[in-house]
Amino acid sequence: MVIITFIYVIATIFICIYNRDTVKATREQLEEMRTQFNIINRPNIVIELIYTKRLWIVRLTNIGTKVAYKVAVTFDKDFINKIPDTDLKEIIEKDHGRNKSIGVGKYYDYIVGTKEYMLLKNKPPIKGSVSYYDIMETSYSENFQIDVENYSEVYLIPTEIEDLQNEVSNLSKEIERLCTSLDKINQISK
Repeated sequence: MVIITFIYVIATIFICIYNRDTVKATREQLEEMRTQFNIINRPNIVIELIYTKRLWIVRLTNIGTKVAYKVAVTFDKDFINKIPDTDLKEIIEKDHGRNKSIGVGKYYDYIVGTKEYMLLKNKPPIKGSVSYYDIMETSYSENFQIDVENYSEVYLIPTEIEDLQNEVSNLSKEIERLCTSLDKINQISK
């Protein structure tokens, strides 16, 4: 009888040790699940550079699953000072640090340059930082740097509107030439 009780005590000790290890593993899994849940269920702003319709655009897109609140972007002064278009420079400086919200799957664009920017030599990198909050006031912040000099070459191919403008200009010149010729003929016939 004592031997059976001794065997039960030893077995109980092994079961307790095994249960302790199981509880520890379960806690670690639960912590990992919380971490994954927080990563998935939050706003997540990504920054990308887009060249479209003759404009250089820095786009902030919320790829997260929650709305990003109090989104504030600050651009590096070296970059801002190199922007050739004074109107764009002024708009970016006015917006410096202003808070905005970006919904899920939505974006906010900063036009940072036109064709003149593309033609600049030794363009400084587009540097800055973005900070934002979720609804629970958890803050997120990240720095960004886009090295524009290492982007592939962007070629200026005329758009359909530019082709149409050139055609209208050519037609106007032709009409002026015809009018001049008609005036000369009219003067000769008098």
